[in-house]
Amino acid sequence: MLIDTANYVEINQASSPPGTTTAPGQTSATSVGVTTDQNMPSLGGRFYSAYPLYDGTNRMLVSWSPCLVTVSNTTQICNNANTAGTNVTLAPPQYTLWIYDFDAGTLSPVLAPTQA
Repeated sequence: MLIDTANYVEINQASSPPGTTTAPGQTSATSVGVTTDQNMPSLGGRFYSAYPLYDGTNRMLVSWSPCLVTVSNTTQICNNANTAGTNVTLAPPQYTLWIYDFDAGTLSPVLAPTQA
């Protein structure tokens, strides 16, 4: 999440008089469709940490894992079919290093993931 600390003290509470800003005070930091509810599949995967690359490119080094579910004792990448219903079993994430480009909205791998 990107937090507008210059204009908000809470997600929907502006630091300046009412009517001078529009809510909310935070927005999604990525365009990959990440869900922050830990008990729900996140089709956009999961981020664990991020570090800006202070090189003027508007990119960050991130640890990211694709969304994974267990189906019939095999780990699969999440899709609309295997994440529907109430009996979805989330698999442990497999984090690895990626470069997230804010301008392009893309992830590029730095290291290949290894299964834990």
